[in-house]
Amino acid sequence: MTVPAEASSKLRAERDRFVAFAFASADVLFEIDSEGAIRYVTGAAEAHLGLRSEGLMGSSFFEMFSAADQRRIRAGLAKISPSRRMPRTIVTLLRPKGDPLLVALTGYRLSDDGNASYLAFSVETQPVTANPDPEPVRDEKTGLLDKQSFGEIAEARIREAQATGDDYKLTMLGIGEIEQLRDRIEERAADDLMSGVGEMLREFALDGDLAGQFDDGQFGVIHDASVDVADVKEKISTITREADPSGVGVEVSEASVNIDANAFDSKDGAKAVLYTINKFSECKGKDFTIDSLSDGYKSMVKETVEEMSRFKTMISEGGLRLALQPIVDLGSRKTHHYECLVRFPDQGDGVSPFERITFAEEVGVISALDYSVVRRAIDVIARTKERTRQTLSLAVNLSVRSLEDQDFIKTLIAIFKKRPEYRKSIAFEVTESAHSKDLYALNDVIQTLRKAGHAVFLDDFGAGAAAFHYLRAIDVDVVKIDGMYVREALSSPTGKPFLKAMAGLCHDLNIGAVAEMVEDENTVTFLKECAVQFGQGYLFGKPSLEFDPMGQGGGANNSSRKEPVAIAATA
Repeated sequence: MTVPAEASSKLRAERDRFVAFAFASADVLFEIDSEGAIRYVTGAAEAHLGLRSEGLMGSSFFEMFSAADQRRIRAGLAKISPSRRMPRTIVTLLRPKGDPLLVALTGYRLSDDGNASYLAFSVETQPVTANPDPEPVRDEKTGLLDKQSFGEIAEARIREAQATGDDYKLTMLGIGEIEQLRDRIEERAADDLMSGVGEMLREFALDGDLAGQFDDGQFGVIHDASVDVADVKEKISTITREADPSGVGVEVSEASVNIDANAFDSKDGAKAVLYTINKFSECKGKDFTIDSLSDGYKSMVKETVEEMSRFKTMISEGGLRLALQPIVDLGSRKTHHYECLVRFPDQGDGVSPFERITFAEEVGVISALDYSVVRRAIDVIARTKERTRQTLSLAVNLSVRSLEDQDFIKTLIAIFKKRPEYRKSIAFEVTESAHSKDLYALNDVIQTLRKAGHAVFLDDFGAGAAAFHYLRAIDVDVVKIDGMYVREALSSPTGKPFLKAMAGLCHDLNIGAVAEMVEDENTVTFLKECAVQFGQGYLFGKPSLEFDPMGQGGGANNSSRKEPVAIAATA
């Protein structure tokens, strides 16, 4: 049948309108079948993918993305219908030619049979790392994300909501006494129970995956605002009743709060939400409960953002001070170097900065603190040399979270490129190494610092069973033996052999060892018998603010205040 010229012209005009509509907001348009095979491509495919459209035909659309993004795309496609499009989703395109590309993906389906879906992406201007995100950690029983993975992905989605204007909800669920129910039923039934809860939570979660288990009976989900949480709550209650031989089940409590993109007037909003999630998990059954979440959530987020702002202002205005504590050679009693301990101007003497430093780590501003301490340490060395001609050697604590921040490392390297004379005078102590996501990636960063001329210490060695595992994965110059481990070794009949073995291992690896919490001469004798070379503790000096080279103002014993030697990296 021949189409009349007038009708054909109208069809072409209609087609052109649809094409213009699609490319007003997208760069490339795909048609894929129910298996994800590409059936049609149009747009700037060659410019962005490095391949002509015909070269993409028949290949898998999903395989152009990381495993994590594939799950997000599949979850989004599962929710679309002829009346509902796939929400705008930021994903990383792994191009066959060229670096990864950040794109905003949308999707639609003209019919409900699922045989053809149409997806379009537009290129985002935000840069993307060349390495895909590591696979998140999951609970074995439920398949849900663990707290850290949930928090990291949730933070990224909240930032995405801020960029796209989408509104999500955060629902925290308390499934009371679910662990007790598991103990009352057979192992297979208990596994089925937890698996069922996990499947239910993922079913209504954003991306089909943004659900996490924080602790026994504590769960969190980020989801679309259209989800009926009461219905989900009832379904979970039903799962527990069906698993309970008595048919009673367990109580399910929930609290939902809006993650409104417009509610955050600060880029710190996502981190504040993550901090709130952590507090929910940590304070189970105490002062922060599932019932208090709805009432206190907004004020808590607001207070957190304000505290973050105050913290960063204090850092940027140079309000920090350093207390220096000597590390002493146990044989000669000469000071080898000083550890820099941060002190905040609004906290009195004797007040531990631990809580504030922990806060900085949890809300993601620890890098700013570490950067400020490094600058302050350089200033202390410069002022001391100017006044006394004495060259101090200092060790600055760096959080693992700072070392995993590529921007921080670039800034750190840039500082010492401009001030190379301070490289051998400043060592770095790696703190919270147990929080490292990837010890081998951390080691790469540490070797970069060592090659630049800095010695690197591993803090709190011996504090956990994984200590020796760290030494296998990380090459450092010195380890600091945790003070509690030293005290336990002093009081235990097997302590001395273990400490001797630890010191011997360090010696064989050409690694120095510093023992913390040295408070009396008996401890010095004990450590020397164990072949530990260096000590730190009140016997040699308490932390002294901004170090007075003349020994005025208290702090370390004057007898230990000899000219420090430079700390050399052995890399």
